[in-house]
Amino acid sequence: DDLFVSAGGVSVRLMDLGTGAVLQTMDHWHSALINCPKFAKHHPALITSASLDCSLCLWDVRTDMRRPAYRRELGWAACMVGFSPGDDSILVSGMDNRAALYTACDGRMHTELDLTPLQNGNNFTKGYFSADGRSIVC
Repeated sequence: DDLFVSAGGVSVRLMDLGTGAVLQTMDHWHSALINCPKFAKHHPALITSASLDCSLCLWDVRTDMRRPAYRRELGWAACMVGFSPGDDSILVSGMDNRAALYTACDGRMHTELDLTPLQNGNNFTKGYFSADGRSIVC
């Protein structure tokens, strides 16, 4: 299947790339802005999402997606989420230089990155894995 996932506000849309048709709209994933949900690279049925509602979720498109496989409270607003190149970790980043790694299989926090807060509520950090997954840029 050629699927695409997009977010706007608190809704996420699962779309068919071939036709552009919206296959499913999920309005219940988060209670605040969802910036960029991401598919896993090697497990195409898995999507991760993070939100300004301070949560990280893992979803499985093979289900009705009414409930996540897991939900983790972050304690800070998130604006970016993504799988590592091998899909074993999820990097979440967000408000005021916050970023952390979670294990993809169960959502346990692995590492909170040591970034100095700027004490600025308008600062949103975005984090990315390098192609080999051995480095992160924030």
